[in-house]
Amino acid sequence: MNSQNIRNTEDFMKYAGELFPADEMQDLELKNKKVVFKTDYKIQESNPVDQKYVIQPNNITRAIYDMNLGSKRIIMMACSLLLERDENGVLTTKKDLTVKFRLEDVMRSLHLTHGSTTKRMLEDAIETIFDQKIRIRTDDGWTQLYHWFNSSNYSEEANGFNLTFTPEVAKAFVEYLNGYSVINLDVYGNLTGKYSIRMYEYCWSYHNFKNKKDGRWETPMISIKELRTMWMIDDSKYPVMSDFKKRVIEVSKDEINRYENSQFTLEDVEYFKQGCKIVACKFHCKLNSIKTDPLKSLNPSAGKTNDEILSEHNEEVLKLFKEMIAAKKAELENDPERLNKENDIFQDTQQIILDKYKK
Repeated sequence: MNSQNIRNTEDFMKYAGELFPADEMQDLELKNKKVVFKTDYKIQESNPVDQKYVIQPNNITRAIYDMNLGSKRIIMMACSLLLERDENGVLTTKKDLTVKFRLEDVMRSLHLTHGSTTKRMLEDAIETIFDQKIRIRTDDGWTQLYHWFNSSNYSEEANGFNLTFTPEVAKAFVEYLNGYSVINLDVYGNLTGKYSIRMYEYCWSYHNFKNKKDGRWETPMISIKELRTMWMIDDSKYPVMSDFKKRVIEVSKDEINRYENSQFTLEDVEYFKQGCKIVACKFHCKLNSIKTDPLKSLNPSAGKTNDEILSEHNEEVLKLFKEMIAAKKAELENDPERLNKENDIFQDTQQIILDKYKK
C-alpha cells in the first residue's frame, strides 16, 4: 500500500504498520528515536512486498557480468531489499545479508503481466541464480570476481525466495554509495532485452554528473571494446561493427525510448571513428521528469511546507496523527524533565511521518 491509497483510519494504520513493522500493535511507542506504530493490525510474514525502486551503486551498474532476463529480474528484486537504515538512520545492508520475497512480489514490483510464460521464465532462472557471478571494479582499477549469492533457496510450495548475498557483493553496495543510481523497478519488467537493461542502467548512472544542462547529459566516451567487456559480448558475436551497432546499440536505444515510464530519453548515440572504423561511442540523454530521490529526506525549502504536505491527506489521517502524538505527550505531562528531554523525539516522529507521506 502507498500513501495515495489511504482512504480511512484502517488504511492508515495498515500503511503505518508496513512502514514500521512490529509483532504486536497497540499504541505509539517512541524509543531511542526509533518509531514503531502499534495497532491491532498484525504484520504477517506473508504480507506482500511491493518495491518501487532499487538503489544501485554505479560500480555495480558498470560491473562486468552477463545473465538471462529472468535471473536479472530476480536479482534486482533481491538488491532492492538488501539495504535498510540502522538505528542512526544510516543506510546499510541487512545484518544477515538475506532477503526474502515471493514470486508474486516480483511480478507486482516489476509490473509483470501474470501468465505462464513469465512465471516459467522466473522459475527457470532459479536454477541458474546461484551460479551467477559479477566482476566489480575497485577504486584502484582492479577487478574482483564474486558470486552474487552465498546461498539461494526457493520453495515451490510457497513460491518464495530466500537469497543470501556474498559479503563482498553486499559490502560493495555500501562502500560505493557515494555514487549511486535510484532505478525504478518496473524498468526490469518493461524492458525485455538484456542489453537494453544494461544500457539503461549505464546511461542513468551518469544523470547526476556536473555536465547536465536543461535536463540533458552525456556519458563519457566509452570504447566499443570496453562496452563488449562490460556486457560480456564476445568478439565472435556480431563481429561486424554494423551488426553490433544495429543489434545491440540501436535496438536497445529504440526499446528504451518506447518505454513510456522511462526516467529519460536516449536522444542520440554519438560514434567515434579511427580511420573508417567505429571504435567508441557516447550516449546523449534527456531527463523525462524530475524524480524525488528516495534516499534524501524531506527538504521543506525545496517545495511545500510540512503543513501543506499533511493538509493534502484526508482529515481522518491528520486527526489520527495528532491524536497519537497528543496521547504520548499526555503520558509524560507529569514528568516535565522527561518531556523536555524527549521533545526532539516528537519532532523526529513528525518528520518521519512527513517523509513517508511526501508525494
